[in-house]
Amino acid sequence: MFDASALVRAMNAEDENATKWLDAAVAGRLRGFVPELAFVEVTHAFSRYRRLRMIEADILRAALRDLVALPLTVVSLRRLVESAFVVALERSLTVYDACYAVLAEANDAVLVTADARLAATVHRSALLPAAAPPT
Repeated sequence: MFDASALVRAMNAEDENATKWLDAAVAGRLRGFVPELAFVEVTHAFSRYRRLRMIEADILRAALRDLVALPLTVVSLRRLVESAFVVALERSLTVYDACYAVLAEANDAVLVTADARLAATVHRSALLPAAAPPT
């Protein structure tokens, strides 16, 4: 399961292990799923890249098309918000981050993230860039 930081790194080929995790999900070697929030967060990150003139808009638009076409299971926020509210308060997380934590733990999944603070709060996580997917 991926948070937005992992998806951004994978979609921009910024992080070899992020790309390997995503490739493993696409190949069906592990379950790939995200809360629908991930698409908005990735789009926000891409808009910042563009505003900073780090990446051309056409490249980012193509990456967004590729992102939404990925064979990931997308989970509605309606299923997550109540539990995310509780987890956010208990663990001092944003509700956004708590959505990822709730989804990962409800599915006994590894949360792939580049956010050390978030990784430290979930039961199973893979912190990028160091964590590689299982072989």
